[in-house]
Amino acid sequence: MAGHYKPLPFLLVAPSIRIAISIVLFAVAVGIIFVSRRELIRHKEHPNPYRVTNAIVSSGIYARTRNPIYLAFLIVVLATAVAADNGWLLISMVLLLLLLRFVTIRAEERYLSSKFGAEYEEYRRRVRRWV
Repeated sequence: MAGHYKPLPFLLVAPSIRIAISIVLFAVAVGIIFVSRRELIRHKEHPNPYRVTNAIVSSGIYARTRNPIYLAFLIVVLATAVAADNGWLLISMVLLLLLLRFVTIRAEERYLSSKFGAEYEEYRRRVRRWV
């Protein structure tokens, strides 16, 4: 909505290049979500973060990042911002990142730490939060 009143373009490239970049970004995000969900299901864990967690999944993509699905969500917002050449969406991506990090992930980490203790703390030391 803000872009309607005050456009905030950030890319100085042809629209076809923007669209191509956004398609690649979106495909990367879909791929991350696919392999993340597959790994969770393989370990009989549900992707819904509000369900009870019975195990720490630390293989596959989870050996590289603790929050691949959230990372994919951010990439989707980035892909949309690139396609629309809308800096306001980039700003919203930063706000989403902050909310994820300081609200959602913080609560999840407290839960996992209390449930799994040293096992989760070792996983946190070994694997980065994002990438």
